[in-house]
Amino acid sequence: MECLDVREMADSFLEVRNSSRRRNMRFCINLETCPVYRADVTARRALRAAVQRAIHNARDPQPES
Repeated sequence: MECLDVREMADSFLEVRNSSRRRNMRFCINLETCPVYRADVTARRALRAAVQRAIHNARDPQPES
């Protein structure tokens, strides 16, 4: 599996509902063997969590006067 393949699969892996088990297994094998992939997925998880927190904590927009 090439680096580009794994990078393209990262978002699908994080969004479990859209991933197949076979594809996830291949992805996990690459995560175990490559620190670059692990760092990339860790950063993507952190970004997703930050976006979710921002949305959760956002105030309803107030109409401008």
